[in-house]
Amino acid sequence: MPRPAIFCIVVRAWPILSFLRGTAVAFAPHPQGALDRYMYRWTSADVPVPLVHVPQQLRASTTASADDSASTASPVHEYECSHCGAPFGTRNELFRHLRSDDGDGDRDGGGCRQKAGLAGGLDRLETVRVALLVGYDAAACNDARDAGYGTCSSPSSVLFGNKIKEAFEQGMRSALGPVPEGVHDGGASIRIVGSSQSSIARARSGVLAQDPVCSAAGDVVVVNIKVPALLMEDCEACMEGAVDLANEYLRKELINDSADETAAIISFRMLQSSSAIHAEDDCSQRTYSYLLPITWLPGGQEVAEWWLETQEQSSRSFNPEMPPPQQTLQLIKKALRSAECRPYQNRRTRRRMRTRAAHDREVSTTRDIPNEMSRPKPSRSGAVSSKERRPWHNYSAPSLAGAASPNHSVCWKVLERARLGSILEHRGEVVLVVEFRADEFAQEQVRRMVGAAVAVAHGWLPDDFLPASTRSDAFVETPLAPADRLHLSNLRFQGRDGELVQWPGDAEAKRTEWIGSLRRRMLDRLSEGSVAATEACWLEELQTTVAPRIKEQLLRSSKVASTPSPNDKMRTNAQVPAEYEPTLTLLRDIVSSGRWPRTSRSRSKVIRQQAQVRSNAPPSGSFTVVNGSYDGGKLLDPSTAAGFDLPQGNRLFPELAAAVFELELTLAANDDGSSRKRTASSHCAVNCRASFTPHVDSGRGAGQTLSLIVGIGDYVGGELLVEGRPHDVCYAPLEFDGWRERHWTAPFEGERFSLVWFTPEMDLAGTTASY
Repeated sequence: MPRPAIFCIVVRAWPILSFLRGTAVAFAPHPQGALDRYMYRWTSADVPVPLVHVPQQLRASTTASADDSASTASPVHEYECSHCGAPFGTRNELFRHLRSDDGDGDRDGGGCRQKAGLAGGLDRLETVRVALLVGYDAAACNDARDAGYGTCSSPSSVLFGNKIKEAFEQGMRSALGPVPEGVHDGGASIRIVGSSQSSIARARSGVLAQDPVCSAAGDVVVVNIKVPALLMEDCEACMEGAVDLANEYLRKELINDSADETAAIISFRMLQSSSAIHAEDDCSQRTYSYLLPITWLPGGQEVAEWWLETQEQSSRSFNPEMPPPQQTLQLIKKALRSAECRPYQNRRTRRRMRTRAAHDREVSTTRDIPNEMSRPKPSRSGAVSSKERRPWHNYSAPSLAGAASPNHSVCWKVLERARLGSILEHRGEVVLVVEFRADEFAQEQVRRMVGAAVAVAHGWLPDDFLPASTRSDAFVETPLAPADRLHLSNLRFQGRDGELVQWPGDAEAKRTEWIGSLRRRMLDRLSEGSVAATEACWLEELQTTVAPRIKEQLLRSSKVASTPSPNDKMRTNAQVPAEYEPTLTLLRDIVSSGRWPRTSRSRSKVIRQQAQVRSNAPPSGSFTVVNGSYDGGKLLDPSTAAGFDLPQGNRLFPELAAAVFELELTLAANDDGSSRKRTASSHCAVNCRASFTPHVDSGRGAGQTLSLIVGIGDYVGGELLVEGRPHDVCYAPLEFDGWRERHWTAPFEGERFSLVWFTPEMDLAGTTASY
């Protein structure tokens, strides 16, 4: 028989032979007894491999007697301690005996625990993972700071997170009781060794941090707490008692002796020790609520009186028989709904829309940033995974500046829902509970959406302000609503296989009860006369100052963003300044000869390509050249640490590189030609018909905090917008902070070149951050 045929027969018969051999091994008797069938698995080499680590002494102690093993009836005492002879009905009872018996009354004169060799094994520390559903009232932040749980600038989520973790640690120590002497360092062994909190931005960008003053009725804290293995059996049984003790500790010792709970653990769930749930990263949905007084809306007072008259005193459900006298509710609903993200369009629909847009505007949008950033995250689940993402840079805190740039993916989030949740009545005041649900929120985003919705409902801002202000090329101020009415109401941890955290059945009822008490306390404080006067001033300022200023910004932006008419005569006959002629001549020669290089992938992400409407139209793109004389020429010297290969621009166009940096020296000199106002840059970005989208430059300036830009050529439009302010840079050099200030290019027509000198941060190998 040929060898290949024999090989095929052996391969096909091998699974059958392995099965028969495994069956024979499985039914083979073992001298240690039937108990070892559950403690070992057998390999093909007839060698038992333990499924769990069990000491040899314990295996001997748990072996059933021969008579009991042979008995077919249910034994009363199946297990017997081999050290003292005590009988036990179950293995658990025998294990508890071995853990606890340290006395000297057995037959050998020593404790069974020591003889079994378990003293060291059970004294080790085990990690218990617990998810805590917590609530806190931000008004008690001063009490937390006085107790030493944070500084005066610490956000409420950090303050109360620290308080709750310490209270839970104390509750676990009290509930588990004293740890026997000789176990590590006694009660101090029960301690938290790691934690994560959904409302704190530590693993995420600071752009996504929760507002500094924000209450919560559904925040989640996941803690890893070390517990001696000796107490692991009673850990889960004592967990509920530990939570009760922690809440008592929070109410009396950390805050005050009042009956109100300003911080509490609402519910808990023990997680598997192998679980890798992170409260911050694995949170798939966040819901914030805002208590909006109906009197802030047009016709709100009439609607409030109507609602109070038509409702029964016992139930405050919103189900009127007669419609409200004003369209107040419809106006605010329409404004809120316009902010919601739409379902993500499929590839065919996007291609059709891009083709129509290119035909209408003669501009290709195939490489526009929104087409990339708006795609849902593949790691998300639920409704968030099917909706497009929007940039919320205009709704972020102004202090974030360049960190909240639309070219950063952290600003692109899915607002799944912005609706009216319920209507509350408190001391004669009618309040709308506005709910916002998204995967993540930028700092101050919810309050700015509320302020914008109120202005739109009044007609102080355009109806399309909310969707228009979430375009990547839109930079506009957004009104900020008061902070004391905001609170976190719910979190979800939804994975592809369902909820990652399964709360107990009564957790939702407890959370609902706690959020009701939190809202009552918040409304009690907000009903004070001083608070009402402050909010009335805010509403008046929104109408008379903020909204008109925003409308003026929108009008100015629309003028700048409009494409210049080709009839607007360009500078064809204008005299080019003498200092620009050498550089402009070289640039035009490169374009006319078709030698313009291809743009790098990283920089092309922030460039909106211009359509090739004519066959002889000049190319568009960007490349970089380096300064050969920068810092004594160390950039081009391979013997130095910063030396590296010449960029493509320097190799192809050495004359242009020299002319570009000579031009910078001329522009940086004082009017009288004396010492320079600006140090020489190491790099220069050379751009041709490049329309940049809003972005900030990556990296940091190395000894040079400002970039220098100038536009040259024959064109109209093309202003540089820095944080929304337009600057005409045509033969007019401008310095700006490109690493912190968001900037982009206004539409233009004609031949537009631009030069941007900058000095990025460079490592010892000479690698630079991309422009």
